[in-house]
Amino acid sequence: MSLRGLFGAFRCKLRGMCPSCGARRASQTAANLEDRVLRRVALRQWVQIVPYELRLPMVRRPTLLSAVVRILCAEISRLMRQLGQERGVRQGTPGIVSTIQLFTGALNPNPHAHLLVLDGRLGFDPVLFVVKLLDGRAGQWVMRSG
Repeated sequence: MSLRGLFGAFRCKLRGMCPSCGARRASQTAANLEDRVLRRVALRQWVQIVPYELRLPMVRRPTLLSAVVRILCAEISRLMRQLGQERGVRQGTPGIVSTIQLFTGALNPNPHAHLLVLDGRLGFDPVLFVVKLLDGRAGQWVMRSG
């Protein structure tokens, strides 16, 4: 991740980090997700957190954090494919949107990812093939993997 997008001249003509411009960008991103990316489908939010000992190294090494998030997304996708095949859904692909936060409101290092996961698999038509994710076995997978 480059800091070039965080620092520079903003619309408000300030240099550095501007809360107003950051809020505007967050609002525009949310509107784009709502209008163009996400459909009117059921979503589940997953939050990935890491042990305290790994937080500072993950803040210092963004490649480590992004690798952990990629692994989590791959495992959730694998689980969705497996559950879909068991329920007769052979087509479509899981849909995941992730955002990463590095700090808490008190500026403590706490890298974590928020993931919005489609409650099903997205077909090419576009059709959503619903796969109920959180059955008993999936809940056990979450507890065992966490």
